[in-house]
Amino acid sequence: MDEAIPNDIWCLSLLEILNLRRNNFRHVPAATTQLRKLTRLKISHCKMLQGFPELPLSLKRIEAHDCTSLETLSSPSSKLWYSLLQWFKSAKFQDHEAQPKCAGIMIPGSSGIPGWVLHQEMEREVRIELPMNWCKDNHFLGFVLFCLYQDNGTDPYLSYDLRLHDDEDSYEAVRRGWFGCQCDYYPNINSGVLDELWVTYHPKISIPEKYHSNQFKHIQTSFSALTVGDNTESVAEDTNGNVKRRRINPSRGATP
Repeated sequence: MDEAIPNDIWCLSLLEILNLRRNNFRHVPAATTQLRKLTRLKISHCKMLQGFPELPLSLKRIEAHDCTSLETLSSPSSKLWYSLLQWFKSAKFQDHEAQPKCAGIMIPGSSGIPGWVLHQEMEREVRIELPMNWCKDNHFLGFVLFCLYQDNGTDPYLSYDLRLHDDEDSYEAVRRGWFGCQCDYYPNINSGVLDELWVTYHPKISIPEKYHSNQFKHIQTSFSALTVGDNTESVAEDTNGNVKRRRINPSRGATP
C-alpha cells in the first residue's frame, strides 16, 4: 500500500532510479510524478498492481515483471494502453532537445501480443510500408514496437535495429534500442518459463533529420535477444530461440 513507502522519497527531486519491487499497492503512487528526474521505475513482483495513473514525463524505462494483477493490453481502449499512450505522446518525447528520446516497458506477456496490433510477424524481422508523406505529417508521431519474449532466467537484453528502405531496397540504419531484463527473480521448477512483453516507443523525432525524406518507403525492425553470463561481462546472442514474436504498430495521434 502507498503508506508503506516513506513520504521522504517524493522529496528527492534529483532521484533517477526508483525501486518499488515487491510492494502491495494497487496503483503506482501518484506522488511519483513529483520526481522530475526519474528515468527508471522498478515495480516488478507487485502482485496487486493493477495499473498506472499519470507517469513522470522523464521516465525512460519501466520494469514490471511478474505483476500478475496488471491489466492486459487486450483492447486499445484499456486503461493500461491509455496510460502508455499518454506517456509516449508526452511533449518530452517530441522535443528535439529533450532526453530520453525513446521509452520502454516490460510487463507480463501471458496474454501474448494484442491481436489489434498491426503488422504482426513470427520471425525476428518485420517490415512495413511507411504512411504517405510520413516525414511531414505532424499527426504521425512514431512507432510502438511489441516483442514477446520467453524468460527462462538467463538475464536477457532485448534489442532492436531500425532501418529505412527506399524503392531500390537500399537502406540506412537509423537507430538501435535495447532493454535490459535483469531481475532478482528466476522461474523455479514449478513456475516454468515466463512470457514477458516488451513494449517500446520510438518517436519520429528520434530519427535523424537527414532521413526525413519521402525517398524512404519502408521501415524494417530487427530484434535480438542477448544474454550476459553471471561472472562475465561478455555478451553473446541467445541461440535458444527464446524470442518468439515481434510486432510493430504505427502510433498516430494529435501532437501534444
